Amino acid sequence: MSVGSTTACDPCAPRRAILFYTRYGGLYNETWRLQSATVSRTIIQQTYFIYGVTNWMDVEIAPQWLQNSSEGQSFSGFGGLPLQLGLQVLRGDSDSWPPDVRIWVQEILPTGRCNDLPLSTIGVEGTGGGSFATTLYGFYSSVTVRGFNAYGGGFGTDGRVDPGAVATLTVA
Repeated sequence: MSVGSTTACDPCAPRRAILFYTRYGGLYNETWRLQSATVSRTIIQQTYFIYGVTNWMDVEIAPQWLQNSSEGQSFSGFGGLPLQLGLQVLRGDSDSWPPDVRIWVQEILPTGRCNDLPLSTIGVEGTGGGSFATTLYGFYSSVTVRGFNAYGGGFGTDGRVDPGAVATLTVA
């Protein structure tokens, strides 16, 4: 497990470039004590290309460009290549209780560099995980809320809540 911070722009916005920044400065050992480590930084630029096949199915490709740096060394290259198939399973009316339900199946192709990294570059040339990864996502639509509700609320509350991802199953 690592200690760091990650920030990202809106990851659900289609047809946009997303920028992630991660800084690692330590690792937890087997007794969960923080051990200092060499500070490393990763910047990932990911651009989403989405094509609607039908009104209930789309295909997405999201190539990644990474820049890793540590101790004055840096390396840039392609990361894994995510391919997604999105299916609209349920489309609810805006005036009724059934939600919109969308399922995404994603396969990450191991296009990043993960093997035969030079020892002299302290691992900054690694840009991928080296394995295929399959992920199943379930996302739900916004929910109309009034008064006290499962998301909090109170007297006079009248609005919408986005519950986000409610289930993730990763198979690798």
